[in-house]
Amino acid sequence: LPVLMVVGMRLGCVHQARATQRAILADGCTFMGWIANPIDPSMANFDDNLAILTRVLGQPPMQVMPQRL
Repeated sequence: LPVLMVVGMRLGCVHQARATQRAILADGCTFMGWIANPIDPSMANFDDNLAILTRVLGQPPMQVMPQRL
């Protein structure tokens, strides 16, 4: 099955997203991509984390959702 992952952008999201991607692949599913969902408005270094996620997940996000206040 193809899986689209939504990453809640907050502290610890890089580790959680990478572990989730590994589980998706280990289960024999296809990793279709990911969406960045900024759930923590006070998250420091949002752009840096987005770049790290792009590198470790092997592709840029399909979408960066807008910040809701």
